[in-house]
Amino acid sequence: MKRSKVFNAGRYLWLAAALLLPLSLLVAACAKKDDSAVLRQSIDRGARLAEEHQVGALLKLATPDFHALPGSYDATGVKGILFAAFQHYGAMAIHYPRPYVTVAEGAASASTLIHFIIVSKDKSLPGLKELYDDPQRWLEAASEKADLYQLQLDWVKTKAGEWRVRQAELKGFKGWGF
Repeated sequence: MKRSKVFNAGRYLWLAAALLLPLSLLVAACAKKDDSAVLRQSIDRGARLAEEHQVGALLKLATPDFHALPGSYDATGVKGILFAAFQHYGAMAIHYPRPYVTVAEGAASASTLIHFIIVSKDKSLPGLKELYDDPQRWLEAASEKADLYQLQLDWVKTKAGEWRVRQAELKGFKGWGF
């Protein structure tokens, strides 16, 4: 008796799914990696804008419903605070190690944690740049040079695919607890 070959679509669908699943996981991982890189670039841009005292351009990185803590300031309130801070510091440099980045599942939101110091533009800080990829050692070295701050940023991705800051929380950094 001769068996006829019957097309079994279900079997081929499972085979296709089994082959595509690792590929889709790889694509998702790459998208997260790309989002992390874009967020770090946005942080670099924000630091550069702050050093240049570009308050308006800095606030363009925020969402329309942006608010900042401590307190509860909207973009208008933050604009005044930044203007006063920039006047106080004058020519300044912002130094920080590699920010911590967490991209949420679905890549529609993210959180970043940045530890940083603000010093006068002409102050030399030998060795900090080399510690960029070692945040703990960077913090230990920087804490001897200036007051440390911690900035937590909560980000959302717009429909156009751009990352914007929805909330910022600034704290003095007291250390890791050791």
